[in-house]
Amino acid sequence: MTKKTTRARWLGRDVGMPAPRMTLCLSEREYFKALQDLGCSHIKDAWLGPNANASTHTLTKGGHVATIVCLQDDNRNPISTCAVLVHEAVHVWQAYTESIGEDKPSSEFEAYGIQSISERLMIEYARRIKRKPRRHVK
Repeated sequence: MTKKTTRARWLGRDVGMPAPRMTLCLSEREYFKALQDLGCSHIKDAWLGPNANASTHTLTKGGHVATIVCLQDDNRNPISTCAVLVHEAVHVWQAYTESIGEDKPSSEFEAYGIQSISERLMIEYARRIKRKPRRHVK
């Protein structure tokens, strides 16, 4: 009788970082609600910078860092949206490393950190957006 071998099931790695509190806002209304949730409703900054379709806001309160990633969903293609979310994930990473006084994280720590943050942003974006199938123009 031949014994069937089973391949190992590898699970995802986590860098184990206590990343800053993070949320994704897809509208100005959501942004101001997030500020209110953080007790920062007095802040009146624009949710997006001039000519920007995404921005990351970093707030520190009581020694705790919170990041609000704002993204205008303008129906760009999914690859472009992912690229923008990775860009914003880098800003979240920068806020995190600054908050812990890490000036020179190892390249692997940085790569895994940005990957983890990007993944969380993309999962949240996918959960929130229900795209209609694109119609092909003839």
